[in-house]
Amino acid sequence: MQDHIIPKRTPLGMACIQGHTEIVKLLLEHRADVNVSDENELTPLGNASIPGHTEIVKLLLNRGVANVDHTDKINCTPLGMACVKGHTEVVELLLEHGANVNHINEQKLTPLGMTCIEGHKKIVELLLKHGAIVNVSDEDNDAPLGIACAKGHTEIVKLLLKQDGVDINFINRKGVRNKL
Repeated sequence: MQDHIIPKRTPLGMACIQGHTEIVKLLLEHRADVNVSDENELTPLGNASIPGHTEIVKLLLNRGVANVDHTDKINCTPLGMACVKGHTEVVELLLEHGANVNHINEQKLTPLGMTCIEGHKKIVELLLKHGAIVNVSDEDNDAPLGIACAKGHTEIVKLLLKQDGVDINFINRKGVRNKL
């Protein structure tokens, strides 16, 4: 009987998701391709970003060839994955290496919108510092401010209200005005 199903991925992808830094170093020394994706369309960078393996993310990015904006099956980038999981250091590294701060995934969420759902204030600060657009709406026509309000993330609401041009009277698809 099988305990769990492991997606088809390369040895580098497996080492990245499991956090085996020394093995990643060995595979990179032997020229493992950092842009081969698995059956979920995750590259080794995505595999390392989800669990927040900062040192491995750093190794992959410093190779200079990892596609920082590669998207998986749901059109999510390593930045979006790291934002959702709350991996601040990984988010910082990805942004420093040019990750698209305003990429829109399958649910029409940007990394800022995803972070507002989860309530990771430090990551919201990083995204805003790197030019995140505050009025991009998701598939329900909710902007990050509305999401943060609905989730009760007061400190994030305060941050968003300080941004130039934030729309505090935005109406979502359900017809409910953002409430402060």
